[in-house]
Amino acid sequence: MHKYLLAISIFFLFHPLLVFAQTSQTVKNGSATTAINFTGSCNYTWFNDNSSIGLSGAGTGSIPSFIAVNTGSTTVTATVTVTATPTQYAYVLNADANTGSVTVVDAINDKVLTTITDGIGKMPVSAVITPDGSKVYVTCQQSNTVVVIDTKTNAVTATIPVAAAPANILISPDGTQVFVSHVNDDKITAINTSNNAVTRFSAGDKVVTFAISANGKTLYVQQAGGTIAWIDANTNSHIVRFVVYMGKNAAFMTVSTDGKFLYASYPAENLVLSINTATYVTEMTVPVDPHPGEIALDKNGSLLYVTNSQSNEVSVIDLVAKGVTNRIPVGNDPVYMSISPDGSKLYAGNLVSNTVSVVSIAEGKSNLNFNANKPYKMVFAQPSTDCGNSPITYTITVTPTLGGTTNMDITVPDAFSPNGDGQNDTWIIKNLENYPNNTVDIYNRYGEKVYSSIGYSVPWNGRYKGVDLPFGTYYYIINPKNGRKIISGNVTIIR
Repeated sequence: MHKYLLAISIFFLFHPLLVFAQTSQTVKNGSATTAINFTGSCNYTWFNDNSSIGLSGAGTGSIPSFIAVNTGSTTVTATVTVTATPTQYAYVLNADANTGSVTVVDAINDKVLTTITDGIGKMPVSAVITPDGSKVYVTCQQSNTVVVIDTKTNAVTATIPVAAAPANILISPDGTQVFVSHVNDDKITAINTSNNAVTRFSAGDKVVTFAISANGKTLYVQQAGGTIAWIDANTNSHIVRFVVYMGKNAAFMTVSTDGKFLYASYPAENLVLSINTATYVTEMTVPVDPHPGEIALDKNGSLLYVTNSQSNEVSVIDLVAKGVTNRIPVGNDPVYMSISPDGSKLYAGNLVSNTVSVVSIAEGKSNLNFNANKPYKMVFAQPSTDCGNSPITYTITVTPTLGGTTNMDITVPDAFSPNGDGQNDTWIIKNLENYPNNTVDIYNRYGEKVYSSIGYSVPWNGRYKGVDLPFGTYYYIINPKNGRKIISGNVTIIR
């Protein structure tokens, strides 16, 4: 192989879930490389420590084709490090009463991947994720079903008939049971996740909303009469009932990570309460903006986020200071929301603007919106995927195309004989064609320019203004351009 070819060598540690389309490639300078594709159900982030080769310093996903570059005189090596991390999905329920669908979002890059329609019932309104991230259970209110989505294939794998108008849905921390409430119903449906078997038990009164304890042993049920009931999740029997606001109902509830507090939002009162789960005492009452909706805890359990549908904001409550410390503008009529597993983002569903706002937890502001259709509940899943022993590194080595700045690749003859005998009749400069922007200037001994060209597609024939130049020595200046050094010297015309 010619020494002036560009060589690219790629080496890597192989893992079945982290696969490259090729192991090495050799291309000529100025030519496009072959794209390097990663396969497997992981997210790929790569860093390149030497962008002078023509590849950017960092990127996500497969490495696209690029024009390799080395303008120096020695070889250049770049090390590319690829890190694979599990995919993180956000499932957004589009609660259309006539059709119903679920939008799947790449929650790492905040890009819509697909919309699931096959198998989704009418008006999906609530969803939960199994603890291992493998399944999503979705209540479809107008179809009276709960559907199960496989997060690896994003396809519906089961449809479970339930009682009329399924509404909110919960899952036990161990993933063995799913609980479903129903509109204007005093019973709760329990689904065994191992076989999808359905049972029903009484909640004592019509269920408005409910939550489950951190240990999975207790259901906290907001009843239509204003009472919150403590129900044993294993025996389905009542433990205690107590009144928070007679005739006033919590719309959403969640439980602290340590299980000590039940947080509830009251739209009619514009309040968020913190209730001690052991003593049943209300320990915190925080006024918030009009019509508070869904509430969610940050990863550390120190901040509580609540949607405010009438002010088009998400309020941030500091649980230590026991007050609102920030208000984050989002879309029109936010009601539902969810926080990503890594705690970095909050998704808020805006029912009037039909969008989902993506809020950066660290920045405390919304940076992006994407379209949805009546976005109700949204949940995050991180399928349990083995992404291998990343990071993986490989090298890209680029040799200089034509000798770099020394111009050792350009060969300039010191004489030629333009006498018409068919041999050496023109001044042929070897490899100068590789520098298409070159200039060539030739002077006689008096300093008069007798030849000039931009590019050297037609070699000099020893003539000036159509007349043969006499025997003698002439002086040249060749500028290859493209960062190469200027070449100067003399050439003799022999006749």
